[in-house]
Amino acid sequence: MPKNSLKKKSVLSQKINDLDALGRKWIGYDGLLNMETFALVAILFMIFMPIFVSAGVTFLLALVKCYCDKKQGHANEKHDLICSGIGIIFGCILGFAL
Repeated sequence: MPKNSLKKKSVLSQKINDLDALGRKWIGYDGLLNMETFALVAILFMIFMPIFVSAGVTFLLALVKCYCDKKQGHANEKHDLICSGIGIIFGCILGFAL
């Protein structure tokens, strides 16, 4: 096996590792907590309401949470809103499957 192909593989694997680390660093513990919380809230609302209503109400709760965080001086409201939205989507999929 030529040395160039090993070097190309190592460069490719390094880029993949860098992207993976960037994703974990961007989501972080706070993002995972937002995803889990809003997925659970969406599933709980789906017990009492249709899927679209529960998703809308849960999204409104996420907006209120981001607004309250912004008033307290936190700077990651876009990050929190994106992670909350992903959690709502996961919650709706899981709630619909259950």
